[in-house]
Amino acid sequence: APPGGQIVIEAVYGNHGTGVAPGAVLTATLPDGLTFVSADPAPNSTSPLLWQLPDMAPGAGPFTIQITATIAPEQPLLAPMTVTLRLDTQAVELDLVNNQAVTAIWVGYRTFVPLVTSN
Repeated sequence: APPGGQIVIEAVYGNHGTGVAPGAVLTATLPDGLTFVSADPAPNSTSPLLWQLPDMAPGAGPFTIQITATIAPEQPLLAPMTVTLRLDTQAVELDLVNNQAVTAIWVGYRTFVPLVTSN
């Protein structure tokens, strides 16, 4: 997306474990230069972005939260912006590796170049 433009981040989550995931909380950390606009569903808190989720049964999901944000107009082109999503529960977990996702959003413009061919 270009500087000043909006992006939509999709946070997809679920319970891949064999037990109930009680008291699940999803936290989204947006970098400087990315401003929260809205989310569906709405977060319980916007500072930090936080969703208190219902208990998830084993195998529940996937569920999706869509986060809309605006890129700062002064954000440099081709500069990556890192977004971190983290899911925590009150349950004891054996595998914490899949509870966090980090992704880079690249700032830029799309350029369409016509393709000309000749025989």
